[in-house]
Amino acid sequence: MKYKLLGVLVGALFTSTAFAQSMKPGLWETTGQEFPEDPAEVKQRAKLSPAERKKMEDSYSQNMGRTFKIIDGRLTTTDKECVTPEEAKTIVYTPKAMGENMIQFMTKDMAKEGGIVCNFSLQVAGNTATVSSTCPVKPPLSGKAEGTSKLTLHSDTAYSSHQQTVINGQSFELNSSSRWLSANCGNVKPSPKEDEE
Repeated sequence: MKYKLLGVLVGALFTSTAFAQSMKPGLWETTGQEFPEDPAEVKQRAKLSPAERKKMEDSYSQNMGRTFKIIDGRLTTTDKECVTPEEAKTIVYTPKAMGENMIQFMTKDMAKEGGIVCNFSLQVAGNTATVSSTCPVKPPLSGKAEGTSKLTLHSDTAYSSHQQTVINGQSFELNSSSRWLSANCGNVKPSPKEDEE
């Protein structure tokens, strides 16, 4: 699953009163895992030789049609996205807004997966917001999925996210980090609005 900058990450970001109250417009870069991974597989991948790592990167890139790199054992991709001044003004940087946006996105995303209804809770500590979730597993599987999603704002030009999900005892992780590059987006066009996609 690809998490667009203006989707689950940027739309859910926040800051304390020490930071600016609106997002910095311009070119942002996000590096992260394309899909959740088993931590055990990540550890094994981290032990690959340079040649083995390059072979696996090329294989994933060819099969997925995108450029993959293995960083600390994690299969990662890098995307750039343009945030316009108008879009930046619409993003409210508060823990409450961050939690609400995150839960709204996840609720909508789960509804698309066969009408799955999840329970959510939100906690805020300093510059980190944590959304915990419990969801039923989609048939033919059974059981439940329990997840924790954390978003941390490091400055007005950098933030990171960490998501961990446990499904019937098996753990999966999804990590990403984003940084502001410049006020000029260059040849990177703004993302279309949701109703335009």
